[in-house]
Amino acid sequence: MRTSAVLLLAALAVFASLPSQAQVAVPQFDEAQPEQSFREMARYLSADGGRWRADNPNYDEDNERSPPAFGLWFEWDSGIEVLSIEIVVYFPDRTVVSSSGGWLWHPGTEALDNTTKNRNGSLSRGTTEFSEPSTFTTVATLYGRSGKASVHRDVNRLTSASVHHNETFVALPDGSWHSRGVFEWHREPAGER
Repeated sequence: MRTSAVLLLAALAVFASLPSQAQVAVPQFDEAQPEQSFREMARYLSADGGRWRADNPNYDEDNERSPPAFGLWFEWDSGIEVLSIEIVVYFPDRTVVSSSGGWLWHPGTEALDNTTKNRNGSLSRGTTEFSEPSTFTTVATLYGRSGKASVHRDVNRLTSASVHHNETFVALPDGSWHSRGVFEWHREPAGER
């Protein structure tokens, strides 16, 4: 009995020392300190393995090219201060990386640069700003393989330790923004992959 109690206490001590989603606080960004806000954004997104999943609201199970979900895989290199991202597509039988890129602080322009290269050959380049305490917004130009460009905006609202919302917009010729959809991203605990 005593050995069982000791083993149980040892297991509880190990479990309590593991990182937990509950320990991930929603950052409070400061527009006046974008470089520090970037570090907080990176730590939040990459915590607990840095993987997020969102259901595809337009999923069509009869269409083999329609994925049931999407993923965001983040990795923070605090040594060189680069936040990497892979955007993935979850199909029932496989996972495909659709684009890869990242963010880095540009000391010359004092801006947070974002670049993403897509599987289809397109390239997205833009900047990210922190205009609200738990929101970051990226405005980027997407260049197609032919060189044709369109402007996009992604608004990301961090709502809890394990949920954030993303709304994507495209710029219309009159300068207004058209929503292309909202995704609710859920953190995937490292042990559940």
